[in-house]
Amino acid sequence: MKALRSQLSQTFGLEHGALFGRGRAALVAAIEEMTYPGAPVIIPL
Repeated sequence: MKALRSQLSQTFGLEHGALFGRGRAALVAAIEEMTYPGAPVIIPL
């Protein structure tokens, strides 16, 4: 997961401290879910 966080920071041109919190966690979770085809996705309402 740290590698993915690092890649996201580099992709968006942000330092690690700038891309933080729930937004980063949600983005990492979404990308990880997309890497496993057929995996169930739960969206809270």
